[in-house]
Amino acid sequence: MWKFLKEILGIKDPLPPGPQGSDRRAPEPLSPSLELLSASQHGKTSFLWALSYMARNLSLFWPKYACWPQDAAMDASFRAMLAALEHRELPGETSALSRLGLSLRGMERWGDRRLFVEDDRDPVFGVAEGTATDPREVNWGVPVCWLLSLPDLGTEEAQVVDLQLDNLIRARMRSARSFEAQPLRLVIALTKADRIPDLPPELRDYLKNDPLAAVVEAESRFSGGGEEPDRPLLHFDERSVHLYLETLGAIHQKVATWLATTLPGSLLARRADAHHITLRFCLLSATGSDLRSNGHLAIPWRPRRVLDPLFWALELGCR
Repeated sequence: MWKFLKEILGIKDPLPPGPQGSDRRAPEPLSPSLELLSASQHGKTSFLWALSYMARNLSLFWPKYACWPQDAAMDASFRAMLAALEHRELPGETSALSRLGLSLRGMERWGDRRLFVEDDRDPVFGVAEGTATDPREVNWGVPVCWLLSLPDLGTEEAQVVDLQLDNLIRARMRSARSFEAQPLRLVIALTKADRIPDLPPELRDYLKNDPLAAVVEAESRFSGGGEEPDRPLLHFDERSVHLYLETLGAIHQKVATWLATTLPGSLLARRADAHHITLRFCLLSATGSDLRSNGHLAIPWRPRRVLDPLFWALELGCR
């Protein structure tokens, strides 16, 4: 009876409060805000774990930032990722399908955003390898992040990179959403960058000296002791975000310049230009080390620059 009266009178149940008691609107239907594409063994699951960890810890230096999973299933997946990471576990070769759905609020410059990505059999490169059946449709209307591990390409890396980009372009052209208003916005993230033997010293220094990761690690070391970390206080305000993005743009140019001296890089640039692709480069290391034993890292996870693809996606998504 009460349910019937509520329907007649138009009475609705109150929405649950958001973080820290703030009001929260009903969640919109989930749709990917960042497409992750990666061939097998190129570090997609490790990147997803490291991104989860750093996305949560952004609140340590972003004053108004808040991050939380969008529903109970996402919360369980999110907690499982973090627990595995804290126990130095490494993803198995047959990791189960997982989804990361996070609400990101109070992001200086970009405002409120949602991050929703799937760790599944790749709908582009999985098809090319003959491993995917009935793949999900890629949302080509949002920035696409292609995770590319140069150390895992082997001796014919130039041909492999060229063929993979060709597969990506063909997959987009076959899609019903291929004729979006904007050209393809593609972020190529060089994964496992700590293992690239000929990486230029300035790029290696950028990878190693990640100020955001340094704050998270300092906080982790001192959180149990009740002491303040011996480090400068970092606030991710409008000015610092702008400076970080300036550096990110400079790194994009340096990676592009370095890759242009190689056959894979020159082929990438040529094909991207021919297809009017908006191309950005970045580099990262999800684990920070390749030292491992029995499916575990020998030292704790030390993600480096894993937020850079997300920042590029947010920036390109606003254009």
